[in-house]
Amino acid sequence: MTYKNWYLLLAIFLFQNLTLAAINGTISDKSGHPLRGANILLEGTDLGTAANEDGTFVLEYKPESEYSLEVTHIGFKTKRITTTETTDLVIVLDKDVFSSESVVVTGVGSERSIGHTEVSVSRFIGSDLAKTISFSDVSQMLYGKMSGVDIRKASGNIGGGWRFDVRAGGGLNGDEQPIIYIDGIRMDNDEYYSLYAGGQGVSTLADLNPEDIESVEILKGPAGATSYGTNSSNGVVLITTKRGGDQNRTDEKNYTIKYKQVTGTNEQSYIYDNEKDGLYSADDLNAVHTPGRIDHRNLSISGGTPALNYYIGLDDRYEEGLTVNKKQNYMDRSSARLNVDITASKNLSFSVLTNYVRNIRTIPDNDNSILGWLANTYWAVAQYDENGDPVLNSADDNDGSGRANGTQQYEPFYFLDSSDINKIYYWVESKRFIGSISVNFQLADGLVLKGRVGIDDSRTNEEKKHNSSFPDIWSIENKQGFIRQNQELTYEIGSSYIKSIGSVESKTSITTQAYDQKKQGYGFKRLNYIAPDISITGFNEEMPYKDEEFFHFRDGGTAFTEELSMNGKYFLTFSHRRDFGSTLGTRANQISYTGFRFGCRADRAFNSFLPSFINLLKPRIAYGESG
Repeated sequence: MTYKNWYLLLAIFLFQNLTLAAINGTISDKSGHPLRGANILLEGTDLGTAANEDGTFVLEYKPESEYSLEVTHIGFKTKRITTTETTDLVIVLDKDVFSSESVVVTGVGSERSIGHTEVSVSRFIGSDLAKTISFSDVSQMLYGKMSGVDIRKASGNIGGGWRFDVRAGGGLNGDEQPIIYIDGIRMDNDEYYSLYAGGQGVSTLADLNPEDIESVEILKGPAGATSYGTNSSNGVVLITTKRGGDQNRTDEKNYTIKYKQVTGTNEQSYIYDNEKDGLYSADDLNAVHTPGRIDHRNLSISGGTPALNYYIGLDDRYEEGLTVNKKQNYMDRSSARLNVDITASKNLSFSVLTNYVRNIRTIPDNDNSILGWLANTYWAVAQYDENGDPVLNSADDNDGSGRANGTQQYEPFYFLDSSDINKIYYWVESKRFIGSISVNFQLADGLVLKGRVGIDDSRTNEEKKHNSSFPDIWSIENKQGFIRQNQELTYEIGSSYIKSIGSVESKTSITTQAYDQKKQGYGFKRLNYIAPDISITGFNEEMPYKDEEFFHFRDGGTAFTEELSMNGKYFLTFSHRRDFGSTLGTRANQISYTGFRFGCRADRAFNSFLPSFINLLKPRIAYGESG
């Protein structure tokens, strides 16, 4: 045999081995559409790949016998196949209509997919809606979209206060509010009433930019206190902001730039009518509601490499309310965000998340204040003469029935003239920084150590002034002010260990949290300040009211969680939380909360007994202590 024949045989041998050393196939949905970016993982190894634009994939591996692949794609159910075939595999994924594969946080240091979790978690994906809709604030984004959670607003005014109502309220100490975490940092969620504006407050949550939010999860039921302690007895709101990563672009660029600009108006949704609504001043009431302008601009840049992922968000929103005087109700919010994730090595990663917001709002007095537009139009006052007889619209109306026929005169703006209402301003400016640094270190196979420190620091200036006199309530040139400084520090350190024993997977985690809040405020009231230059000298100025307050609060606790999963069908969790400081005070500075949870994917465990149209059936039971 010649050397040429040897070379030919060697080439054929190598070619056959190379072709056999790869697993290839196509991934699509039920309609035959290719699923670009689907992940393929060879079980029992670290080998994996992703599907190309046409849904095809190639995995460099030569199986010696039967092997198993796990295929995942966002919005589709995970599929596992076991085969000996290596070429032209056809894998079809089913849509996950219940989002059962989506991973949610179920406690401190605990995560599970929706299909596996045994706790009640409402989840909302904000990034999808924000692509096509412009939201004024987070309350507008969440309204009516999460089961068991209601958003209560104090008024329809732009920039006004709002609160969460989880499972009809209640809660320890009666404040009815869940605690809120943004990227693992506990944040200030007060609705404060420093200066009276007709019963409506100003919410610190209005500082959040909806364009930066990736998802919102609300943890309800016993899992709240057993994982996050006393303060979470009425639930936990977990907000996650957007991060960078692989952009999956066909041109292979590793960044994406998006710009969105929205212009529009806020319109009056209901037109008042005298006959239908039983009013005498519908025309005046409608006249004080006029369209408000909306201008919104957002720029975001996201990208990533194997070592660095980043997200940059710049946002500017100006929005006016319906109040006829636009200076009395508008919001002007500017926000800048930078989120960076750094992979320093195979076992070490860092995250630095920062956000700065400047938010200016003006709030008009509401309907239960005689200094507002609504009270002076809705509450039109009947007119009587000096003898106590009704003042009629004309002499011909004197039929003795007066009000019954609507002939009596009713005067709007009885409490305060419209020109005086125009001079009342309630102005609020907040400057806020929220930031955190976190680190994850894989000490050994399955063992991860983590730590995080974060801050929520804000300064709010409130000012309300009235330039006309009103007997017994407002003196001429009256000005009130309040300065609110709030700083909240969050510390977290913990570890988790994952181990598989046969068909049982165990995850053990222990996490310690600490929280430190300092809040101080200064209020004042000035009379006869007349003009800023005279006010500085104090000429003829009175300061009848001053107030200063200081508040310092600390708490924390340690949570232990043991999670067991068997064959993806049965799930059991035990959790125990011990608070070493709490809102209950010094007499109860050591409080323990214990919880048990069990869930079963009945559609998997008993699929042979269930109809084929049942895709998700998950009975669960839970016990927990919430104070």
